Amino acid sequence: MITHATRSDAASLATLAPPPSLVEVSFARSALDDREALAALASSPLVGRARVLALRACDVSDRTADALVRNLPDGALEELDLAGNFVKQRFAEALAQAPWLGPLRALRLDECFLGDEGARTLARATGWRRLTELRLASCNLGALGVSSIASSNAMRTLTHLGLSWNRFGDEGARALIATRRLPSLVELDVRACGLDDDDLAALRRRYGARLVGG
Repeated sequence: MITHATRSDAASLATLAPPPSLVEVSFARSALDDREALAALASSPLVGRARVLALRACDVSDRTADALVRNLPDGALEELDLAGNFVKQRFAEALAQAPWLGPLRALRLDECFLGDEGARTLARATGWRRLTELRLASCNLGALGVSSIASSNAMRTLTHLGLSWNRFGDEGARALIATRRLPSLVELDVRACGLDDDDLAALRRRYGARLVGG
């Protein structure tokens, strides 16, 4: 993991030849909010070989995130972690149209500002084939965003769904209880979602030991 990198650091690293054993490219707490640097990194041989790309708390904004998404290679990436950045609807729209979604197994967007519209855009994307882990803690999700995920046929492969620290209320809870579109879940995280006892009890009856935070 590279910490406290700058955009010039990222651009320089993008020119390096990847080692044969490379699995993950990971930055944290870095200043990478630059379209050219993100595009260069995404299209680099380094990222092209990696199965995991993590840019955690790297100041990536909705204004620049699409440059990252549009330049990632098709068919290699299995995990994308952008937790702690400022990505919203523009990012979601670019991601939903990305040609490389098929092999992606994990998408982690905790502590982003995705919002209901962003979640609905991702839930409607048709490119998901193997997505098993979706982390959306503290993403400003309400009932609409949660209901969109719960009712999405594209989310049928999910085994881990993280929704903690989102206030989606009774309507969102009812959507999670009623859905038959999440048959593979082994973990549903609803910690600190402000749900009342009745909602939590109903979720517990529906998901049993798979429920976290109930």
